[in-house]
Amino acid sequence: MHNRETNWYLAQQETFDVLIVGGGINGTCLFDRLVRGGYKVLIIDRNDFGSGTSQASGMMVWGGLLYLRNLDLFTVFRLSCDRDAMIRELNHHVSPQFYRYIPSARGDLSPKLVWSALHFYWMMGLFRRRPPRREPSFEEEHLLKPHVHKGSLLYEEAILNTSDCRFTFNWLTSSSVSPAVALNYCTVRGEYSRGDRTWRLVLNDTITGRSTVVRTRMIVNCAGVWADEVNSRFGIETPFRHALSKGVYLAVKRPADHNSLMIFEMGNDRDVITFAPWGLSPFGGRLRHFQKTSKTV
Repeated sequence: MHNRETNWYLAQQETFDVLIVGGGINGTCLFDRLVRGGYKVLIIDRNDFGSGTSQASGMMVWGGLLYLRNLDLFTVFRLSCDRDAMIRELNHHVSPQFYRYIPSARGDLSPKLVWSALHFYWMMGLFRRRPPRREPSFEEEHLLKPHVHKGSLLYEEAILNTSDCRFTFNWLTSSSVSPAVALNYCTVRGEYSRGDRTWRLVLNDTITGRSTVVRTRMIVNCAGVWADEVNSRFGIETPFRHALSKGVYLAVKRPADHNSLMIFEMGNDRDVITFAPWGLSPFGGRLRHFQKTSKTV
């Protein structure tokens, strides 16, 4: 509560360069970058930080392999570089991790094609990850129905060491530069003054019910699935609207000997399903008692 009082006081006193609406992974990452760049930044969220989509990820850090399907090579290259930068610069939070791709014996994807695609993907990452390899037999093989899948292919991506919420929150606490103000359980409304090119906003604390006026030169909408709602609140019209689409996660009890992240081909529709031990930690093998299963179209 002491930190909240201090941040509330700073919010009243400062004229900020940027106010970020939304404390998920996008908002908190931007907050960290701007603060490190010397800007005065205020970030707010109407709930807990990282409580929206950012707390519902599979904790996987990947380089855009699925974009190879549409031959979007620039996106694959860019995301592979971002993945490797995270491994290099955030090694306390992100670690390399092999993913196990399991071809279907009944699918219409040629194993040779998949094998070639994984090597091309490795090349697109400038060979920074360990090369793909075949592993016909593996620990979890007995969990699978016989004759449905054949062997496995390993390729390296990355994974979060702890939870996705913790990873998001770390962006808020990684810098001690001031003024860097973070306030959750707050709502905001207001308008832009063309005279001094400043937003004057009323900030409401939903815990105590108090309000104050804050000033900022710019607002960045990082509200995720609520971005259109935030735009509407400020009277902002754009030609764009979110078409929300996300994989579905199912939590099932984890077999005691399931320790690797497995990706299965789904027969003839060229789709895949990911079967991941939720909370997998490369540094000590801590596993929660459930696993997330997601389908990616």
